[in-house]
Amino acid sequence: MTYLPPGYTPDFETDPEGFAVHQAMQLSAPPDDHAAPVKSERRKLAFTDLAETIDSPVIFDWLIDELIEAETTGAIFGASTAGKSFFAVDLAAAVATGGEFLGHRVMKQGPVIYLALEGARGIPRRFKACYAHRGEDYQTGQVFCCSGPLTFDRASTAELIGAIEAASIPPVLIVIDTLARSFAGNENDAGDMMRFINSVDEIRNHFTATMLIIHHTGHGAETSGRARGSSTFRAAMDFEILIDKNANTVTFTKMKDAETPPPMSYRLESHEDSAVFVCDGTASPHAGGPRLSAGEQLGIDTLASIPQPAHLDDWRQAFYARSTADSLDGKRQAFHRARTGLQHKGTITVNDDHYSLSERDNRDTPIPPVTLSRYDSDRDAVTCHAPVTVVTHDDDLLNVDFER
Repeated sequence: MTYLPPGYTPDFETDPEGFAVHQAMQLSAPPDDHAAPVKSERRKLAFTDLAETIDSPVIFDWLIDELIEAETTGAIFGASTAGKSFFAVDLAAAVATGGEFLGHRVMKQGPVIYLALEGARGIPRRFKACYAHRGEDYQTGQVFCCSGPLTFDRASTAELIGAIEAASIPPVLIVIDTLARSFAGNENDAGDMMRFINSVDEIRNHFTATMLIIHHTGHGAETSGRARGSSTFRAAMDFEILIDKNANTVTFTKMKDAETPPPMSYRLESHEDSAVFVCDGTASPHAGGPRLSAGEQLGIDTLASIPQPAHLDDWRQAFYARSTADSLDGKRQAFHRARTGLQHKGTITVNDDHYSLSERDNRDTPIPPVTLSRYDSDRDAVTCHAPVTVVTHDDDLLNVDFER
């Protein structure tokens, strides 16, 4: 527990943990006893004659030019350790300071509230590294961190709105990190999910802010490309962004009204005692190709070893012959995961149960070594697909899972 002496105001750079605690105390402090109670104004219904607006030009109100509309609700999702929080930190820093984000202009600069409900201790380090990498002074923007707890039920939502009002913060962006740590109920239940969305919408409407929810993908091969839980979640989003750590791409999987941006390549780059999210521009499907698991690589190798297009049964037989799974059921599951994963990544094509390697397959391209520095992520584990050099700080242990 971090103790703050009376009258002590910690500095972000010299005491990042104390600074985070101080910000959280300010945000969660009860309002003045003599202050007027906060009342959430109910929006009045209004009607517009469609004939008067149907020929009007479409004008988008952007938060980030041509990427994210203002006063919308969206999500970034991906597997653990994909870099979702680092993406959100970079976005928050850009909005707070008015800089660029992924090469696009920030159109609405203003205060940001970051609800760090997961990994709160690492947030100050991430912001410090992000500001340093961007070459910006953290004091030029306002990012307020709160570590909860919050469950986004009616009482919790009212408490959050009241706390923000009491702190006199007019947020432009509110980040919820993560859905799993702020959800009261069953993610797979449409009713529970709708209640969560309604609470998020209430906060968005009250402050006319953009809401960004950090969420995880499903665990199976068939759900690895979508947000986990009820489909109600995706239906309610104005935009969705997939952070794919296997393909190293940022993909807008949903844009309700605006044109969908092209996929972008990204990487996590070590910086100071943390890491930063770096966008390398538009992703090229022929530049490097997606990274494969050991099972997917075996699928590629066995498909390449037989005449193509190969019937599913012939490919399966070749895969089973080289699989090291202990049982027939294990081989069956491994083949299913490899086949569906390769289809999802676009490395194979199928026509009437006949499979071929696609032009995107780059299995002969050497993978360069990677240097990793110890940093906080969704979990203190990193999946590596290449030789690595591990650098640790403060005697912390970095767990590395070698897939290839």
